[in-house]
Amino acid sequence: MVSSAFHVSSFLRIIMFITKFPTEITTEIASYLDLNDLKSCILTNHSWYDQFKLYVFRSLHIKSRRLFKQLFLKMTEDKQFGGHIRILKLDQNVGISNEEFKQLPVLCPFMEYIEFNPYLWRYFGYSDNLLQWQYVYRYPSMEKPRLTLPILKVNGRSLTYLEISSVLVDEIGDTSYTIFSLLQLTPCLTSLILHDGIVKSQPTSIRELELIHHYCPRLKLLSLNSFELLHTEGVDMNALTLSTHLRSLSINALINHEQILSYWGHKYPYLESLHLQLGLIEPSTFRDIILPENTNMKNQWTSLATYWPHLNRLTGSFDEKYFPLDLFLRGVMNNHQMKELSICFLDFDYHRRSSLRFKQLLTNSKNTLASANILNWDQSWSLKSDLLGPLGQCRLLESLSLSPQPGLLTEFDIDILLDQCKGLKKLELSNTYNLFVKDDTVQDEHPLQEFVLQYTMANDRMFDYIARRCPHLSKLHILHVTKPYDNNITLNIHMPHHRFHSLHVEGLKLGLRLEDSGFQSNCSSTLCSLSIGNDDQRWYHLYQPKEKGTKLAPRLQRLSTDQIQSIHQTKVTDRLWTQVAAAGNRFRYEYKHNWTLDIPYGVSSIQCASVNEFKFEGILVHN
Repeated sequence: MVSSAFHVSSFLRIIMFITKFPTEITTEIASYLDLNDLKSCILTNHSWYDQFKLYVFRSLHIKSRRLFKQLFLKMTEDKQFGGHIRILKLDQNVGISNEEFKQLPVLCPFMEYIEFNPYLWRYFGYSDNLLQWQYVYRYPSMEKPRLTLPILKVNGRSLTYLEISSVLVDEIGDTSYTIFSLLQLTPCLTSLILHDGIVKSQPTSIRELELIHHYCPRLKLLSLNSFELLHTEGVDMNALTLSTHLRSLSINALINHEQILSYWGHKYPYLESLHLQLGLIEPSTFRDIILPENTNMKNQWTSLATYWPHLNRLTGSFDEKYFPLDLFLRGVMNNHQMKELSICFLDFDYHRRSSLRFKQLLTNSKNTLASANILNWDQSWSLKSDLLGPLGQCRLLESLSLSPQPGLLTEFDIDILLDQCKGLKKLELSNTYNLFVKDDTVQDEHPLQEFVLQYTMANDRMFDYIARRCPHLSKLHILHVTKPYDNNITLNIHMPHHRFHSLHVEGLKLGLRLEDSGFQSNCSSTLCSLSIGNDDQRWYHLYQPKEKGTKLAPRLQRLSTDQIQSIHQTKVTDRLWTQVAAAGNRFRYEYKHNWTLDIPYGVSSIQCASVNEFKFEGILVHN
């Protein structure tokens, strides 16, 4: 009792002590607390409620129109409430009326960051109320000149983030403005994302690229999407002013000259993150671009990485015919140690495919690489020796995504993969022919927390192995998976001891017999069962609502005990498999009362200790 009284007394003294802190110190403490901790603080006593409520309402994330209407009503009734809001994020499905948008600057005068579906700009009109937003540093992607120009003129100097969409570029094509001249209004930008127009796209020269840095000298992130970049006469690379602040560059563009590559190399000496996807404006004139007669382009592409000694994040979609990965990696030196690596191969050229420099890059990065994403490799690379072996050296690797070229019939042994990459917390596999377990014996637990399967094959044995090998698994997403033929229509995902944060099942199909004309069923499963803890199984069916003259989205119905018996009594026969194999593509689901017609096309049975969010066919079942 004495010890308990002592601890209570100490706790009360701490509360009283923190209450007397200056606002600056309280603000610093609150910055280290997440939302749940802040909620606990405001429930401690009246004094803490007054001090910490400001930080709880600083950042709001609204997920539905209903919640936004409640928030808007609260701000209308309590004029001081909106003054606490600094960040307001609305999901893409949340709508705002024009009148509500016009009132937001009045209700939330200290807003700093607002996010909503950019498509809504088309329904908003200008209001002088926008003048009250003097502190906003980020808006959604700009789409309409009638709002973009007034906003940039009013508080362009306070913006640090700006995205200009292709829609806006098309619409300002008939005005005296260009996307580059608009940047005169935003001198303090640190992040800039530009999209070229779709209808009124115009080639861009190096001189126009220089305008970006002339108007926005503080840029740290620059993204150029769908641009055509042309050679410019009379440019002295050595005379260019370096962009010493830029750390992240994203380029999706067509080029026509090696000068463009040289410009990027000289301009951004301190680049740390690169996202690259290049093509040629006139590929017919650059036939066999890396052969000796085109040594200028070849040499510039090969040496590009040497300009960026600080590069540690590389994302690229590499055109293997004109801009092959192997040549780019020749410029990667021993001091290049990647933290994130994402590679996608395009336009294959089998004579120039080599994994040697890729493996060397992974060897250099064995103490730094935390995330790897390798997509669309072909049969010239070996899964074990060219990928899993080198990736297994990376002791800090936590996130791995693998997706071979579709149609390669690449086989995965899930146990070998986990043995090679012992520290993985997230694993995503796509376009795999099958998932085998070579050895069911579990030698040690694996720390995997998130597992995603897409367009692959999976069976009960694999999920049983994952359940035993990965006890910390909390996110499981099974998307467009085929269950190989084993004379059983049920895919069992039984993990009775796992507590899931999210569990998604969508697009399950049954594999067919060898004698059937096809590889898999054309119809996805619309039946699933969920068992949580010791509760009885709850069965659900996806059906098509029956309404005259309207097309409604599919819905879920919960099956009764008598209906469940129909599933358990279903016998797997040759006649059933013939029905599955002969079924055509599903253009609409069965109606509610015809649910038994969907039984032959498969059932997913799920068992777990608990789940926060369960989605079946994209519909939230349990939350």
